[in-house]
Amino acid sequence: MELFAKGHMTYCTEFRLYNFKPESTPLLAFVDASLTNNPTLQTIGFARDRLNEDMCAAIMQRLYYNPALTCLDINGNPITISAFQKDIVK
Repeated sequence: MELFAKGHMTYCTEFRLYNFKPESTPLLAFVDASLTNNPTLQTIGFARDRLNEDMCAAIMQRLYYNPALTCLDINGNPITISAFQKDIVK
């Protein structure tokens, strides 16, 4: 988060955090502070981070209005696709 805050990631178009088991509160704080309104990030990845459905949904809600974001990778987490398909069908 400090790299984003100090401007070291100004022109970064891709950020991936894989095979990591982050704590929920600091991860959401990082998403809110550094990724939500980032104008350059096009791809954000949290694959194989052992995030549950609630955590993936919280991340998606926070990143939903990011205009530059084209890909959010949450593959390999212990979630069921049916939980997210219900929201898509509505």
